Amino acid sequence: MLAKEVTIHGFVTVGNSSTSFAIDDYKVTRDNVLTFELSGAEGVQPSTFRAEDIRVGTELEVKGEYDDASGQLTAKSIRVLLGDAQRLKRTALLKQIPALPRNGLGWEGEVRADGETIRLLPATLVAIKPSKSEQKKQKGAASPESSPLTPLDALNLDTFVRYEGIHTTEGKIIATRVEFEHGKLEPGEAKLWKRLEPDVKAPDYSNFIPGQFKMHDCVYGFCEQEIVPSKEAQEYIARIRESLIPAHQKELPADDPLKIPFRFFLVKAKSFNAVAYPNGVVLVHSGVFDILQNEAQLAFVLAHEISHAVEKHAWEARQEEDNKDGMSSNDPVVSQTYPI
Repeated sequence: MLAKEVTIHGFVTVGNSSTSFAIDDYKVTRDNVLTFELSGAEGVQPSTFRAEDIRVGTELEVKGEYDDASGQLTAKSIRVLLGDAQRLKRTALLKQIPALPRNGLGWEGEVRADGETIRLLPATLVAIKPSKSEQKKQKGAASPESSPLTPLDALNLDTFVRYEGIHTTEGKIIATRVEFEHGKLEPGEAKLWKRLEPDVKAPDYSNFIPGQFKMHDCVYGFCEQEIVPSKEAQEYIARIRESLIPAHQKELPADDPLKIPFRFFLVKAKSFNAVAYPNGVVLVHSGVFDILQNEAQLAFVLAHEISHAVEKHAWEARQEEDNKDGMSSNDPVVSQTYPI
């Protein structure tokens, strides 16, 4: 099939390098000699934007040749919307517990999340928002308003941070507002996990008979899959998975509601894909081995899927849909998996 000319506009969702990144389902590549057009760069000098400044969250308009079969978009021109790329608004899980000394004016220090260094200045608005479960234990539980962060508010590695700020040319983010929220497995999220529990029949490895994977809440067309009948391949995927699960997740007690029971299945499919469900179920298509060249590349793909579950991307998206459309947590699941 011949490539077709397309124009896409969106935010970088996966940043492999300055010459290879993704915008939603489009895998974009660009030649090193391709220059950028700059737009919306009010107050930002063009010389301050470098190729390595392309990262998750950068807003781009890309024109080029798109191959439907591979999902590959070869860029012919790239326009960078610097105004929005410099001003960020994101949510991510803390990567480490920050040290935030407080002086008379406010909090100062750095927060690590989402692969970014977020710098807090005394003028930064810093607050903590109780989860829905915590709200119910407090008076005025109906009010989700945040309260100022105090030294008594313990931040841990199950804490999410919502931050707004400006990307600097040094690669750090100067935060104008930071809001922490302790992670909890909300009742609606727990129900979603149960609804996405698959029926699994293990392969007969000795006779090379594929196993069966069946997901009742079916999305992306991955309702039923054959599990590759190779014990060696399944154990290989499992070994890499274990090396990539965050240490904090591994250390959670088995009965902790926040512990994600990761289960990876190598399934028979020619496409280059992997799909993550919020309850830790991940399908890895056998077609990835036709594209990937080494274990490091495979680890990147698997780590990407693990991050979707740990960062609660599907549940966050579900919450946003509920708020936007007035849906209830009992409505049918519209989008709960994340493919690469």
